[in-house]
Amino acid sequence: MSILVIVESPAKCKKIEQYLGSSYKCMASYGHFRNCKSLKNIDYNSKFAITFEPMEEKKSQIEKLRTAINKSKEVIIATDDDREGEAIGWHILDHFKLPLKTKRIIFHEITESALKQSIQNPTIVNMNKVYSQQARQVLDLMVGFTISPLLWKYISRTQGLSAGRCQTPALKLVYENHIENQQKELKMSYKTIGYFMSKNFEYELNKELLTKKSVLEFLELSKTFVHLYNKKNPVRFVTAPPLPLHTSSIQQLINTQYHYSPKDIMQSCQVLYEKGYITYMRTDNKCYSKEFIQSAQNFITDNYGDNFNSTSINNITIQENSSEAHEAIRPTNILMNTCKDSSCSKRDTNVYQFIYNHTLKSCMADAYGKKLKTTISAPLNYEYNHTEKIYEFLGWKIVDGESEENYYTYFKQLKNDMEVTYNKIHSKVQHKNVGSHLSEANLVQLLEKKGIGRPSTFSSLVEKIQTRGYVKKTNIAAKKVKTKEYTLENKSINELDQIKEVGGEKKRLVIQSIGLLICEWLYENHDSLFNFEYTSKMEEKLDLISKNNLTYYDICKEIHEYLSSIETDSKKMEKQIDDNHSLIYGKNGFVIKTKEQNKTVFKAVKPNIDFQNVENFTLDEILDGSNEKNVGTFRNIDIIIKKGKFGPYFNFENKNYSLSSIEKYFEQITIADVISIIQNYNSNEQQSNIIKQLDDNLSIRNGKFGHYLYYKTIKMKKPSFTSLQKCNFDYENTDDVSFFYKYIELSKNKNKKKY
Repeated sequence: MSILVIVESPAKCKKIEQYLGSSYKCMASYGHFRNCKSLKNIDYNSKFAITFEPMEEKKSQIEKLRTAINKSKEVIIATDDDREGEAIGWHILDHFKLPLKTKRIIFHEITESALKQSIQNPTIVNMNKVYSQQARQVLDLMVGFTISPLLWKYISRTQGLSAGRCQTPALKLVYENHIENQQKELKMSYKTIGYFMSKNFEYELNKELLTKKSVLEFLELSKTFVHLYNKKNPVRFVTAPPLPLHTSSIQQLINTQYHYSPKDIMQSCQVLYEKGYITYMRTDNKCYSKEFIQSAQNFITDNYGDNFNSTSINNITIQENSSEAHEAIRPTNILMNTCKDSSCSKRDTNVYQFIYNHTLKSCMADAYGKKLKTTISAPLNYEYNHTEKIYEFLGWKIVDGESEENYYTYFKQLKNDMEVTYNKIHSKVQHKNVGSHLSEANLVQLLEKKGIGRPSTFSSLVEKIQTRGYVKKTNIAAKKVKTKEYTLENKSINELDQIKEVGGEKKRLVIQSIGLLICEWLYENHDSLFNFEYTSKMEEKLDLISKNNLTYYDICKEIHEYLSSIETDSKKMEKQIDDNHSLIYGKNGFVIKTKEQNKTVFKAVKPNIDFQNVENFTLDEILDGSNEKNVGTFRNIDIIIKKGKFGPYFNFENKNYSLSSIEKYFEQITIADVISIIQNYNSNEQQSNIIKQLDDNLSIRNGKFGHYLYYKTIKMKKPSFTSLQKCNFDYENTDDVSFFYKYIELSKNKNKKKY
């Protein structure tokens, strides 16, 4: 009988069996296999005891595990070393009636040495972590199941709306960014650059000029001004290497560099971890093991020299408030500088390369050198500035191949008060206070700063508010602004008209109408439950449970009493336009609700209606009165949808198609809806008119004028059609395909033979 090692993911099993040997068998639970379906599974009178039920889709795997456990001489729990992993480990023990003292091994990298060391030093399931995870689960369920029905009652029953203990504060961060952007007023000024000396060095004026008049005045004075060069004393600078990666920072940094979503980044990390390339990716810590530091230092000494080793890396220790005792995220082998596994995606290899380079840099010495600030005098007591720096030692920056080429020595040799001449002085418009939307990396950073959730949950929070439709990751189109730029060259001032794009952004998080609506309603009615401070304190209390400084019962009781006391008679989210009309959120977005002939009717509103400022518009300005709309092109044909007597429709290739099956308001119908109608119609028509498929190229079909042969090979651009109207043979019941090919030939020769 073998020893059974139970992990979460089946992707680990092969390597674990390979490293531990033939006496071990590895199986996976495939993550959580039991859950708490609803509040009915929580017994409030028995200290919030939870009744867990097996997941329907996991029942087959549960039975496989049961069989394997019964056949094994020993079971070892090897789930991930975090609260979820600890909870899954406990579920295995509880469901299969295994003792709590069953061996539990912990490893943070899937390597032979790490696995064998964990086997030699087993522990048991940490019940404090289990209670912390269960408390989080109960809290999330109680908040979600209490507040979400209120959204259905007061906003919309048909949208699948939900509130979440951490999801809602995450949405609030995007909401606040939206409000901040709305309140910003665009400011314009002129940035002035002077180009001096034979090498055309760029110098920036230390004063922003605010008007065309001030620019022209400055340039006019510059024509005859004597520009003098001066330099300050050199200043030493030191650039420290980056800190080791943890769950939050890896999401932020890789998102910034590659624009991968936090969810995709964590998926790639999961793949790399399971294949043994990196250490465990859910960690708060910024420290490395002594063994890894030693191997990294040896590598750095061999490849760069001993002086490139960090003198402070050993001082980075486990954070006091970190939730788990992991290392930082790093490669398992510093000698493996690329991921060469053919089964890894391009994204996986990019993520590995980033982790490898970042880890190597974090183990290296500071880069340092000198900075030299130089100035050139300008009219009106302004001055131009330019700073040049030289690296005396590249340190960690050598990994990226930082160039040492510069003009530091050149500037240092120039004498003070030396007269220099301008080649060109250019004043161009710059826009400030433009406002910017959050990237996914920005949102992760804010979640961490505010203490909302934990690093292991950040990616799911960012993903959830998008999949719910509250927030959309999209490109922000730039606004085109007409500006004028001014150039002084050869003592002549030139004015140039320019079209400048302002405010364009890519892959940013934009809150949607329903997100605005939900956020405003939740914080108007239940701010105390979702405000940042309360959410952060709850996270701290969950951490206290994992450290045995607070009980599961205490925190569950606190949140239950709080939810029981909140006011559920909230305000309906509806804005009155006049005595007979109000704006509400319906099945497919905002609509005007009114009564006509004692019946409630709903009228479409113009796209992108601003719910927040609707009181500033008249009813006519809100209602969408258009009867047709161009939604785009399909097969190079413009698609115009129209309002008809029997609902919306469109014409394509001289045929009218009804859009009544699309459950959207007229203004929300898109080209994608139109294409789906056309394709579904063609597919149904094609399937319904095939009477008999004779071979891959030939079939009998039913057409407007009766049965016909449809023939088309892969190489043919168009099919051929042969009528069967004059065929007297019982062709529907024959399997002789050659007969039909003969019939086609006879038809071509106009010598049709009666059969």
